[in-house]
Amino acid sequence: MRYFLILIIFLNSLCFSWDKGFGIGAGFGIYNLSLFYSDYMDQKHSYNYRAKEDLDFSLSYFFKDFELETKYISISTDYFRMVGGSFKNEIKSLLFNIKFDPCIDKYCAYIGGGFNISKSKFKSFAPGPYEVEIQKASKFGFQGISGFLYKLSNSFNLYIEYVYFYNTGPTVSKDSSLKLDIYSMGFKYRF
Repeated sequence: MRYFLILIIFLNSLCFSWDKGFGIGAGFGIYNLSLFYSDYMDQKHSYNYRAKEDLDFSLSYFFKDFELETKYISISTDYFRMVGGSFKNEIKSLLFNIKFDPCIDKYCAYIGGGFNISKSKFKSFAPGPYEVEIQKASKFGFQGISGFLYKLSNSFNLYIEYVYFYNTGPTVSKDSSLKLDIYSMGFKYRF
């Protein structure tokens, strides 16, 4: 995070004549999480979690028709049955994005992408009140973003967006991966 802020300050010094500024945002999203994995016999399986609702928070730097964004998301799933028992995923992620968002008057459409660093916990559930943490790891992934933004004023913006999020899954099962489809809406305040 410290290096990201240094990058923003550096870009700010380079872009002194551009339309630029910082922004903060908050959104409400619906998270559809899918886990793909192979079992011990190399058979492919997938599990689609029940959709979860949660908040996300962002810090942005705008310059010309571009936006650098750092977004934080957190999701915790319900238990699900898989080979070997019942399991639960907890994911906390920092998404680093660059977006191209040209505007016509108050209406903007944007597209972008970036990489994510995710800290995930994979827990097993045994009968009784027992949770066993099987794996705790930080992993890298990527995401693609598209959305629309409406400028209420020079400072307040409303947005609606879709994020395709991919990250490697728990290594408890080989060849596993996590995929999130995030549909969110929220606001951004631009300084």
